[in-house]
Amino acid sequence: KEMTDLTVVALQLTGQEIAALLKQAKNMVPEIERPKIGLVIVPNLIGDVQLLGDVLDIDFHTYFAYSKKETEYAMEKAVLEGMDVILGGEFVNAYCRRRGKRAVFLFGTEDSVYTSLLHARDIGLAIDTEKKNSAHFETLLSYSFNGIMEINSKGTITQANDMACKILNLNRDHLISRQMETLISKEDLEAWKNLFLEHQEMYFSLLNIAGVSVAVNAATVMDGDAMEQIVFSFHEMKRIQQTGASALQEHYRL
Repeated sequence: KEMTDLTVVALQLTGQEIAALLKQAKNMVPEIERPKIGLVIVPNLIGDVQLLGDVLDIDFHTYFAYSKKETEYAMEKAVLEGMDVILGGEFVNAYCRRRGKRAVFLFGTEDSVYTSLLHARDIGLAIDTEKKNSAHFETLLSYSFNGIMEINSKGTITQANDMACKILNLNRDHLISRQMETLISKEDLEAWKNLFLEHQEMYFSLLNIAGVSVAVNAATVMDGDAMEQIVFSFHEMKRIQQTGASALQEHYRL
């Protein structure tokens, strides 16, 4: 995971697989009545296997590590604590060979491989669906006649479509990562605070943003009681007036 930007699905070992590997490790030291066996592994690769120590009559220790650096520390700790056999991946086994320690390589059976493949397929389908939804949403934003901005829970603008930049006469670089509060006139700050702090929605509210009079529709996206983001849609007042005048002309022409 540290070496790639691709989505990585961990191969999760079953309790039965871990038990078989621990049995193999115990058989490597038959002269020791209750051997000390250590397992160096990423936490999400296994479930709760501590009971296997009593079942197999071994002194079982687990050492969890999330990164390569933590794995090195975990292996050193296992050696210092006197493990007779250490279970782990390729990196762990190479370390044990250099230190002259007994080691067992962790490998999955068809069951764990099949389960991980199913998990990977589900993740792949979810990613494809998200890409399609994002593409549709991006197209909608690009061709919308309204300015649309997305504002996070800290009041920072995270997205803005082309029309938003055009209406406000600001480059996207000047909008993204900017606090929304800095764009709103002093007279309209209270209305913004009601939306941002009280989570009140806006329907055709008239605001002055970056010196431009706009009609705003805004709604908060909630995750339970917490606000995730605000979707901010607006239209320039001049254009609304022009649209209204054009509609009247068309009406009387009929």
